[in-house]
Parts: sequence; C-alpha cells; structure tokens
Amino acid sequence: MASSPPPALTTRFPPPASCLNDAYEVHSLQTFPGTQRALAKIYHELGHRSPDCFPSGGYLPWEVDQVAENAFYSPAVCPSGYLICSSDENSVGTLTETRATCCPNGYSCNNQSLFYFSDKMCTLASHGHTLTFTVTSNGTALTKTNSGKWALNAYGISIRWMSSDFAPATSTTSREATAMSTTSQEATATSTTSQETTPMPTASPATTSPGLSTGAKAGIGIGVAAVALLLLVLGWLLYNALQRRKNKQEAMAEFPDYRAVPQKPASKIGTSGHNISELDSKRVHEMDAPQ
Repeated sequence: MASSPPPALTTRFPPPASCLNDAYEVHSLQTFPGTQRALAKIYHELGHRSPDCFPSGGYLPWEVDQVAENAFYSPAVCPSGYLICSSDENSVGTLTETRATCCPNGYSCNNQSLFYFSDKMCTLASHGHTLTFTVTSNGTALTKTNSGKWALNAYGISIRWMSSDFAPATSTTSREATAMSTTSQEATATSTTSQETTPMPTASPATTSPGLSTGAKAGIGIGVAAVALLLLVLGWLLYNALQRRKNKQEAMAEFPDYRAVPQKPASKIGTSGHNISELDSKRVHEMDAPQ
C-alpha cells in the first residue's frame, strides 16, 4: 500500500499569540526499561498543548515523535513567528530537497538527548530574565515566576521543499540562542516572548517597473538623433579641413619652386648715390617763312 503524501504548508500559518508567549510547567515520569525505577521530572515548555497552535492537517508533536522520518510538512514554509534554526540538503539525481527545522523566534535547535528534551526540537536558556509560567495543581491553574536559572523547551516544526516549489527569494536564518542551562529540577529552555521575524522564502508574484512614458521615450529618441547629427556634422567639417591641408602639402611637395616671392621695398629716387643724367637732345631751328 502506497504511503500518503505529507501535508503541505505553502502559506504562513499564524498561531495564536498565546502559543508563542505562554509558558507551562510540565510534570512527567521517566521510566527505565527492565527495571521498576521511575524518576519524576519537572520542566517547562512554551505554549499550551492545543491543536490551534499547529497547522491543521498535520501532526500534533506531543502525540508523535516529531523527529521521526514521516513527521514533516512538504512543500512547506515556517509558520509566523518561527525561524529556521538548522537545515541541510538531500540530493537524488538532479533533484535537491532542503530539510529544515522551524523554531519560535529566538530559540535554537535542541541538541540534547535527555529525557525531557527528546520530544522537543527547540530550546532557550534563561539569559538572566524572570520566567513567568503557569502550573496546574489539582485542576487549578497557578501563575508562578522563576528568577534564577531556568530553561524552557518548545515544539518545532519540520519542513521540506525543493527549489521548484517556491519562487527564488532571500533566505532566512535564525539567531542562535545561547547554550541551554537547566535548573536543579532539570528544566528545559525557551523564551517567554516571541517576535515576528523575516519569513522563509514564499512564492510571490514578480513585480515589474511601470517603465517610461511614451513622451519620455520620444524625447530620448529625439535627443539621441540630435547628438548623432551633430557628431556627423563635426566629423564632416574635420574631414574637409584635413583634406584641404593634405592637398596643399601634396602641391608644395610636387612643385618645390612654387613659393610666394616676397615683395622688395620700392627704391627711392636720388637715394642710391648715382647722379641722374639727362638724355641728349638735338636743337631744333625754326625754318624761315617766305615773305
């Protein structure tokens, strides 16, 4: 029988604020196989164990092993108020799948294997703040505080996707929380508040620029044409000037005696030192007229 596909989470699920703000004290009993030994454990966890805190159609982490191979959403993105605390890739042939763990903002991935950590993926240490949590005793909910060393765990969400599932977008990373510290009661780590942070890449319609108006495009075209024409005219004038200069140089090279003769200054009469001689002339006598 073929297994059913995992539930998808392609939009950001918005959990109620109480799921990311309220802390609860949990009493649990650890048993040891093969013995009759039992150990009472008291620790704290984030959020009420309510189906409203997790996407519908998926698994409830307190009912299944949330680190099991089949406890994930795909294709999926982190819910609102969650960040990716760790991820890796699994390639088969030409296909590559990314696997990631989503934790509430400010939480780090849990790397502890202790009993009270085993079913929770996320954790956060006290950082010197006061923890306010709810304790149910004999059916009555009581509010208490812890200003010492405390720790709080939270359920994470496993997601998987391939690059073809979503449009490319900037990746998101989570801020690593400091190492978890435990109380004498071996409490677990988380924070009492959550912050909305940058989501995982989600599919979004591509946006395009409205572009230039028709008038602006026409103006740019006219300006380009005018500049081209001006460059053409300048090029033509420069070419003609160079051509005339070249022709003149060629003519001078072909007729080297062709030179402009400098005009001599006009000599002044009587200034050369020579006497001016008068031409000889014959005397003419008038003939006698008959009487």
